[in-house]
Parts: sequence; C-alpha cells; structure tokens
Amino acid sequence: AEIFGSTNMAFGPAGLRAAAADEKAIPPDSDINMRVVLHECLPLAGDTPVWNDMIQEVTWRKTNGNSHYKRHEYQKALRCYGAGVKVFSDNGFEPPDYVEEANRPRVRAMALSLVADCSANLAAVHLELGDAVAA
Repeated sequence: AEIFGSTNMAFGPAGLRAAAADEKAIPPDSDINMRVVLHECLPLAGDTPVWNDMIQEVTWRKTNGNSHYKRHEYQKALRCYGAGVKVFSDNGFEPPDYVEEANRPRVRAMALSLVADCSANLAAVHLELGDAVAA
C-alpha cells in the first residue's frame, strides 16, 4: 500500500537531516509518499484490538527511537524508548483471552522481544549521554 503524508503530518518546518551518507535529507515543509509492506497479520478471535494496539505502539516507539538515535538526537530517542518500555510494563505481558491458545506463546514472545529491544536501546542512549548508572 502507498500512504501520502502532507506537510503537517510529515517532518514539518524543520525537515529531517540525513542519518547516513546513502540517505537523502527531507527538506522543510515536504510532502512525503511512503510504501508500506505488511509482514504479518495475527488473527483475532474477538473484537478487542487492545493487544495489537500495544504491539503497534511499542513498534512505533522503537522505530522512531532508532531514527532519533541515528541522528544523535538522544533526548528524543530516550523518550521514545522509555515510552515503548512503559506500554507493557503498565499492562503485563500475558496476551488477552481473545488471542487463540496456539498463538499465545508467539504473541507473548513478540511483546517481550520488542520491550527487550527498547530496553537495550534505552541503555545505549544512556551510555551515549554519559550516564552509565542509568544504563
């Protein structure tokens, strides 16, 4: 699928500098087009999307944190990774009842892996900021 992002939904008046030599900077006030690839859909046995929303939020926080980290925007990365860890810390890792029994171990492992990634990345940011104790 392709998604269009208008200026106020993209990177706004600041634009976004390139993180690596092989990337292009995004100029200020640019509209963007993105190509999105769906990797997997987990079947739901019920109508409650809460677990999927939590997975999506942690994934989004990790991805944005990674982008900030690459650009040496450590305070922003710190907030992203910290918020990603907090999602499941507040709600626990046990999948809800609507997740089919056969999928529960894989779904729980996915959540644990995402939070572990955010936690490790959070430690790396603290090290970059010179705070080994927090790491």
